[in-house]
This record gives sequence, C-alpha cells and structure tokens, in this order.
Amino acid sequence: MTILGVYERRSEVTLPDRRVAVCDDWHGNGAWVQGMLSGLRRAAPDVTTILQVGDWEMDAEESDAVFHDAGIERVLVTLGNHERWGDIAPLQALDPGCALRVSDVTWLLPRPYRLRIGGRTVLSLGGATSVDRARRVGGCAGGLRACVLRR
Repeated sequence: MTILGVYERRSEVTLPDRRVAVCDDWHGNGAWVQGMLSGLRRAAPDVTTILQVGDWEMDAEESDAVFHDAGIERVLVTLGNHERWGDIAPLQALDPGCALRVSDVTWLLPRPYRLRIGGRTVLSLGGATSVDRARRVGGCAGGLRACVLRR
C-alpha cells in the first residue's frame, strides 16, 4: 500500500446516501475487489459508497480507477487487525480522531468514529485483535501473506 499523504481531514462525516454496501476482508486483493464491484453494480447500481469493515490493505491510489469505473465515489475504511499499521498509525497520530482521505476515493476512519449516513448515526469501532497473535513472529508488517506463524 502506498499512502502518499492525507488529502483531507474531517472530524465529522455526513453522507446523504440512502443505501451503502458493506464489505470486509479484501486483504489487498484487487482482482477480488473488481469481481465484487461487478456484482455490486448488477445488484445495487445506485450504491456509491462502500463501508469497508476491516482487513483492507489496498493501495488507495491505485484502486481509485477501479472504484471510479464502478461508480463508487467513496470507500470508508474501518481498519482491521490485518492492516499495515506502520504506515497508517503515523498519519492518524497527526490528526487524532479525524477521518483521513488518503486518495480520491478512500477514507481511513479512526477508532472509534461516529458518522451519519442517510440521517442515521453509524459507529465505526475497528477490528478485533488476531486470535493467532501469540504464534506470530515479531516484526511482521501486517497482512495474511506477510505474516509468518510459528507451529
């Protein structure tokens, strides 16, 4: 994931959307996301916002074109336990409590974060800790493919 910078910060997010898509566990798999977006376009062509609820790991700027092509205007990410926290935490430390737009489409939400969608309040709490944490080798940058487990 390449995060070149923070393009916008918001202490409050209010969206007019009446419907959103909720997805999780992308783990940086762009091909899987493209397939999911194809299905989403067929099932709900009016949806322009995705709530990604953990294990995101996407390259925010590279994925913008894919989201634009599918009619997705924004992806709001509730960060999970398999993220590249070494890249993300320093950005969040500069603006604690703020949603950070890290590309044209992608927003990273702090833990916790309250937003409004279609007149309803939504609370983003963040991912759980990994149940296999005790078996992980120290220094892991995150992500399922990047972590080595002890047997």
